[in-house]
Amino acid sequence: MLLILMLFAGIIAYVLQNLIFHLVYQKGFGARIKFHTNYVDYEEEGYLTEVIENRKWFPLPVLHVSFRTKTGLEFEKTENMVVSDTTVRREVFSLLWNQRVTRKLNFRGSVRGHYFIQSAEINVYNLLMTKDYYIELPQNTDLYVFPKQVNTEKLNLLISSVYGTIQTRQRYQEDMLSFAGIREYRAGDEMKRINWKASAKGEDLMVNLYDSMASLKCCIILDVSDKGIWKELELAEEGISLTSSLAGRILKQGGDVAVYSNAAMALDAFRNQVQIPMGKDAYKLHSINESLAEVDVNRETVELTELIEQLNVNEQANCYVLISKNESQGYGTKILEKLRGEKIAGNVLHIVLTKCSITGAEYEPVQEAGVEKLLWEV
Repeated sequence: MLLILMLFAGIIAYVLQNLIFHLVYQKGFGARIKFHTNYVDYEEEGYLTEVIENRKWFPLPVLHVSFRTKTGLEFEKTENMVVSDTTVRREVFSLLWNQRVTRKLNFRGSVRGHYFIQSAEINVYNLLMTKDYYIELPQNTDLYVFPKQVNTEKLNLLISSVYGTIQTRQRYQEDMLSFAGIREYRAGDEMKRINWKASAKGEDLMVNLYDSMASLKCCIILDVSDKGIWKELELAEEGISLTSSLAGRILKQGGDVAVYSNAAMALDAFRNQVQIPMGKDAYKLHSINESLAEVDVNRETVELTELIEQLNVNEQANCYVLISKNESQGYGTKILEKLRGEKIAGNVLHIVLTKCSITGAEYEPVQEAGVEKLLWEV
C-alpha cells in the first residue's frame, strides 16, 4: 500500500512540475547578447558578453543558449561551435533561482564584414530533465570588421605618386612618414624628431627632416567589376584595403577625401553602392570603413561609367585616383572623363591591380594620355 501511495505521489509531482513549468518557463527569464564595441580593425581581438538571468523562484537545471552570425569571427574556444554557411555558437548554463550569469566570449575579426546577432535561441529543460521547451529572444547587436590596412612601406610609395607635383615643404603640414634628410639639433626641436642612430655616429644630436604635403582634395574611385569569366576576389579585396588605407592617410594629413565605388553593399537595397562625398570631418574615415566593410564582392556590379552618371558625381578635386584591375585601352580615360567633365582639372592616377607573375615576367600597363599608371602587384 505504501509503495502504491509513493508511486501515486510521484505521478502527481511529475504532472504538477510539468504543468507549472509549462505555465511559467518563459516568465522571469532573460538573455542578452552584445558586442563590446561596434567595430574592430582587421585581425583585432574583441569580445561579446552573454547575460542569462533567471528571476523565477525555482531553478533551471540545464539550458542551452545559442546564437548565429555569418562566418569570419574566430572565437577563442571552438568546442561548442558549428561552422557552415554561418557560425552557430552554443553555450550550456545552469541557473539557481534569482540568479544571473555573465560570460565573455573572445574572438578575432579575421574577415572584413558587417556581423549581426538578431536572436538568441534557448532550449530550457524542466526540473526532472524529461522535457525541453524552446524560447527565441530577439537581440539587436552588430559589429563591423574594418578592411585590412596596406603595408606602410608600400603605402609610402603610393602617397608619393598621389601627391606628385603638389608636394611642398611647409613645416606646418609635415608628413611624418616621408623622410627628407637630417640636420643638427636646435633649441625647441621635439624629442621624437631626434635620430639616435645618426647622433651616435657623431658628437652632436641630429634630428630628422620630413617633406610636407599640400592639402589635397582627393576623389578615390574603386572599381571591383570583373570583365573576364573568373572573379578575382583577392584583387577586389586588395582594392578595398587600398582604398581604406589611402583615404586614412590623406585624412590624417589634413586633406579632403571622397570615395565612390560600384561595389555592391551586402544588405542595403536602397543605397547599393559606396557613396562618400568630399570632406574631412572627424567621422569621415569611420564612414568610409563602415561602407567598405559592408561590401559584398560576390554580388553583381554596375558599370562604373553608369554609376557615375546615376550619382551625378561632380567632385571638385585636385587629384583623382582610380583603383581598378580593369585596364583595356581607354578604360581609365573614359571613366575619368565621365567623372571630371569639362570644368574640372586635376592630377589623375590609375592604380592597376594585378597578380604577381609566376614566371617573373613584368607586366606593362597600357599607357593613356593624361593618366599616370601605377602597377600594384598582389
